[in-house]
Amino acid sequence: MKLLYCGQLWEGSTALQRARAFSRQAGTEVLYLDVTSGVRDPSPSLMERVRWKAGWPADVLSENERLIEMVRRERPDVVFVDNSKVISLSTLRLLVSQGVLPVYYSPDDMVAPHNLKYPFRRTLSNWAIIFTTKPVNVTELEALGAPEVVLVGNSFDADVHRSLIPAERDQSFEAVDAVFIGAFEKRRCRQINALSAAGIRVAVYAASSGMVTTAWRRMLHHDVILKSGVYGRDYRVGLHHGKLALCFLREMNRDVITTRSIEIPATGRPMVAEKTAAHDEHFVDGNEYVGFANCGELIEVVQQLLNDTNRRLQIAEVGRRRCLSSGYSTDHRARELLWRIEHELRAFAAPAINAARSFASGDD
Repeated sequence: MKLLYCGQLWEGSTALQRARAFSRQAGTEVLYLDVTSGVRDPSPSLMERVRWKAGWPADVLSENERLIEMVRRERPDVVFVDNSKVISLSTLRLLVSQGVLPVYYSPDDMVAPHNLKYPFRRTLSNWAIIFTTKPVNVTELEALGAPEVVLVGNSFDADVHRSLIPAERDQSFEAVDAVFIGAFEKRRCRQINALSAAGIRVAVYAASSGMVTTAWRRMLHHDVILKSGVYGRDYRVGLHHGKLALCFLREMNRDVITTRSIEIPATGRPMVAEKTAAHDEHFVDGNEYVGFANCGELIEVVQQLLNDTNRRLQIAEVGRRRCLSSGYSTDHRARELLWRIEHELRAFAAPAINAARSFASGDD
């Protein structure tokens, strides 16, 4: 199978981690289309921001044009689009007319108002498969017209998400009590401030957006250490900055579990996360992670873990082992996705094969 992977494949992105996992699977040739390559100024203009808010994002990276050009040149069997909001209906129709199976993947809440953009909504019925990591999106996308929606689990990348060996550790290693890496939300900020007010040293690695970093800076407790966003190897190092790692879910995405829920234990860090049924399906509370239901519980469990080094180390070890044994890696997820894609590809190719046979035999 020749698969064209289209997405923001900059070094450190989870999209690139997924693309590389596909390339490691036997029988799959992966072509990469990094829509961010060659972009001089990725910061959006005022008009682009207005269009995004209005739900009609501009194709500022020329994703449609570049995708069509590469499809015509390389003739892939499958186009796998990772979380683009601007692929047009005409592009998808062209792909299908060329005998190319169009597949979509997103780790976002695609039906939430801030993500459901008009170009994507118009194409919903034209994707052969839509893969989502959000359970709530399955029935919602089907109700909007998507013919095949498949729920896939979150994942970690074995090359990125692993424990730091002693030679890789610097002065930042476990220099604070707790670390959080992620975007700003008021509820998260309140909980982190409560930890800091209780005397717990917290470091926050903010998203790279200047606006988001400003929100953290404006509302964080004065004792919280605020640092820039980190990706790839720096993300791994950042998770080791704290004696334990915090996993807050994002309200605006209706999260019950998220990518970080898998990445933190896979990196060998003791994870303190919001308690949900999805977290408990993936990890044993109190053994492979520690859950909390409210701010008071968060402070309590963090203090308990800080006072019990052996338990912290045990949770980190057992949590990582669970990630390895339960198939949470990008490679395992890639195999799951490829199985569904290959099944769909056979059904997709059958009409063309039958038509060719009919033509060769002279049937009407």
